Amino acid sequence: MSFNKASESISQLKMDEIIENLKKKRSAKIIQREYKKHIDNKVYKKLSDYVWVFQGMKICEGFITQAIIYEIIKNSNKYDQVYQEFIIPLNPDDPKKRKNHRVDILCINNKDKVVDAYNSKGASFNNTQSQENDLAEFNKYKEAIKNKYPKHEVNYIILKDNYDKNEKKYKLKCEYLSNNGINHYNTQDFLKCKFNNPNFEKIRREKVNLKLQERIRERGLPITLTQLISNS
Repeated sequence: MSFNKASESISQLKMDEIIENLKKKRSAKIIQREYKKHIDNKVYKKLSDYVWVFQGMKICEGFITQAIIYEIIKNSNKYDQVYQEFIIPLNPDDPKKRKNHRVDILCINNKDKVVDAYNSKGASFNNTQSQENDLAEFNKYKEAIKNKYPKHEVNYIILKDNYDKNEKKYKLKCEYLSNNGINHYNTQDFLKCKFNNPNFEKIRREKVNLKLQERIRERGLPITLTQLISNS
């Protein structure tokens, strides 16, 4: 083999080696990129699961709260009938308008001819509607209940979680509604005074904790309620 041919062979070998190394580096970068993408997807999925668990708990807590109020009122035996999510026809003859209204808790006292409709509200305050619009809406619900029970006195009552009538954010709207026949009460105080049940918060805390643990397990998250408390 001539010197030139030998040099060409060596050069080709080096070139092949360089190309092979470049391929390996490129492969390594692709692997690293794909691995990072995989990790990012796993992190995103895990974060989405955490959001699902904790964000959804506010909605769950609302349903739990309503169910506890229903059980307390029902078990008090102060009413002849107690219903949850009771459907009242609202605009049965107008297909363009809302057809029904669901009363959170509807209670009937046949002896005194009284219907008490309880609307369970959370502690947050929604000020998107004016107090006049809210009053008109609640009166429409009240009128619909009256149409179904024409011989009964109808009361439409708002039970608001931790409501303080002296707190500034509540003062204007809630006081206006109460003064116009849609009475607002603090949920905890109302259940304690009217139904002799001071255990609402204790029951709710236990049920919310159980629901939270259930949602954590449902998503298979590597965390327990005890760990959450200890890390807070």
